[in-house]
This record gives sequence, structure tokens and C-alpha cells, in this order.
Amino acid sequence: MKKITLLLFFGISSFLQAQDYTVTAFNEPYQDLVNATSVNNGFLWDDPFFAIPIGFDFELYNESFSVLYSSDNFSEGIFTLQQFSTTLTLLSPIAQDIISLEGANEQSLSPISYVVEGNVGNRIFKLEYKNAGFWDDITENDFINFQVWLYESDYSIEYRYGPSSINNPTESYEGETGPIVFFIPIIDLSVSEGSFIEDAYYLMDNPVNPTVIVVDDNSPEPQNPIVGNIPEGTVYRFDPDGLAVSNNQQIAVSVYPNPTQDLLHLQNPNQEEFSTSLYDVLGNKMKIQLQNEQMDLSSFASGTYFLNIQSKSKSKTIKVIKK
Repeated sequence: MKKITLLLFFGISSFLQAQDYTVTAFNEPYQDLVNATSVNNGFLWDDPFFAIPIGFDFELYNESFSVLYSSDNFSEGIFTLQQFSTTLTLLSPIAQDIISLEGANEQSLSPISYVVEGNVGNRIFKLEYKNAGFWDDITENDFINFQVWLYESDYSIEYRYGPSSINNPTESYEGETGPIVFFIPIIDLSVSEGSFIEDAYYLMDNPVNPTVIVVDDNSPEPQNPIVGNIPEGTVYRFDPDGLAVSNNQQIAVSVYPNPTQDLLHLQNPNQEEFSTSLYDVLGNKMKIQLQNEQMDLSSFASGTYFLNIQSKSKSKTIKVIKK
């Protein structure tokens, strides 16, 4: 079982350095995947290698990726978009060493599955680890549920957490205060301790409202990951700031207030002609009209929606929170 301690790579960056991703934390009801494709097919797993088709081209720093990989070079729970490369993107909803819990007849109690939902242009790839156990947990009772979502519409990433039971945190979290959660857009592992090609994002302290540390090569190592268990329904979202579409290609329309309870107003300072489409987190298009540059969301369920704004040559997707 191979394992790299990624805390060696982390450090706090200067406030003068621009952040390429916006990180937000919020809460939405957790739902198990439905009609998903099994990855482990009932077999026990420990650091499995797999390659899962995303179902669409997922763009990051002007490169397109179509497969999500796990790797035995890292703790289970860390995923990458590249294979057999020293330059990697690392997605970590939990970097501790998780394993399959074992049931009768050596059957896995911890299924791994995935699904692609939504319509073309607004599809979401979803990977789920259900009831994953912990290698170092001598009780063999602790477990966690989590999902990784990749969005086609704006190339954002989400870590979503379901129910968990961590009664032996010292062993399950390997002596840490809680889960190790991070997103490293690009790291070069050909050098001794790894070199950040782009800033990385590390979540610390309060799991409900975490401190987001932007890290680079020239900073000291942070001292603590998440403190305590991540509550059910927690979502950590990483939104690219103009990575897929440069600023001069985006339409200059903004919205307010956001979050909103009812009316969502659109500001159009350049008086551009545009059309709008609103989608839920499953990629379903919502029935709603834009009237007098505002939308009435009062009848919609609370949660997250995505407003796509399209002109003849420009586009923009904005995450909208309905209270």
C-alpha cells in the first residue's frame, strides 16, 4: 500500500498572489446516486486503480480531460485527471487511507459507483464512495460517504459529504484533527517534494465554514486540516475564475442579490442582447422567464442553481443560491 503525505507540499501563499479558484462551502441534502455504474462490482477494495470516463471534456488550464483516475501512488480518496504523468491534478475530498468494509462471503459493504446526469452542455459527472471504512481503524466500524462532482457547464468541482460515523478519530484520521481536504490544480512531482505549477487550495479548521489556504512553493507548512467530522450535507465547491473562458470572452452581465429568497435581478451595463437558461444541480433545465431583467425564484425549492447567460459570441455561467 503506497502512500504520499501531501502535507509536505502545503504552504500559505502571499495575499498578493491572485487566486484562480473561488472556494465556497454550503449545505444541501445528500442523496445517494441512482442508476449508477459500479466500479468495484461487489469486490473488496484497498487502494484500487481505476479509470472512469467523465462523459464529456472537462477543461482545466486550457487542457481537456475525459477520464478520472485513482492511483496507488496516493492515499485512496485522492483522484487525478492524468495517467502515468509526473504533472498531475489532485482532487482530495479525504486524503486519509480509506478501504472497503467487509461483509459476509468477502463481499464489499463499500460500493464505489459513478453516473453522468443532465443534458449536453450541462452534464454532471458524479463519483460516489459509500460507507468507506478506514485502514487504521482497529474497530472496523468507522465509515464515511462522499461524492465528487465535475460540471460540464463551467468546469467547477464539488466535494459532497453524506452520513458518517467516526467514533475512533485518532486512528481513522491517522493522528490528524479531521479529514485532509484539498484541490491541487497542477503539481509537478518530478522534483523531490513536488512543485506547484499553479496555486493549490487547502481547507482547514471549521468543517462548516472552513478557512481556505491558497498555497504555493515558498511558504511554511500549515499545522491543521479540518477540525472534527464533516457534517452530512456539506458541499465544498471550487469555481474557476475565468479559466475556461477568459474575461474578455465573458458577457458583462451580473446578478443580485445572491443568495436570494425570491427575485433575482440581472444587471446589463453594456446593454448586450442575451438569452438565459436556468439549471438545477442535476442539469435539468428549469421553466422560468426573464421579465424586466429579473427572475422570480420564489416558487423554487431552496438550493443551488446555475444561470447560463448567452449572447452571440459570449457566455457566462453564474451559480445562484436560492434560500
